[in-house]
Amino acid sequence: MMNEELNKKLAEWVGFKLWKGSLYWYPNDTGAKRLPNFTESPDACFKWLVKKIEDPSISIYKSVLGGNYWVCVLGEKGCMDNVNAMGETPALALCLAIEKLIDSEVKI
Repeated sequence: MMNEELNKKLAEWVGFKLWKGSLYWYPNDTGAKRLPNFTESPDACFKWLVKKIEDPSISIYKSVLGGNYWVCVLGEKGCMDNVNAMGETPALALCLAIEKLIDSEVKI
């Protein structure tokens, strides 16, 4: 999945709504704006995404076994298994882990 598609999926998960093409609005915020770039900004991830996860447990680290990637291990209260994801940046690894969490919720 392209980062832009992932970004939109994550934004919709937290409640952003499409408004006039490329602008989005958030119900509890003022005015329309461009989406935060979750896949490139850890700050945006923690501001918008992580707070939606119930009692999160997050570990993000650079792989020590070689390779140029980051690993994110994400757990949620009441979830038996953690989700793992790898990305080129810490933000992308976190976004991919959250996507796995979203996908696992949909299947339940």
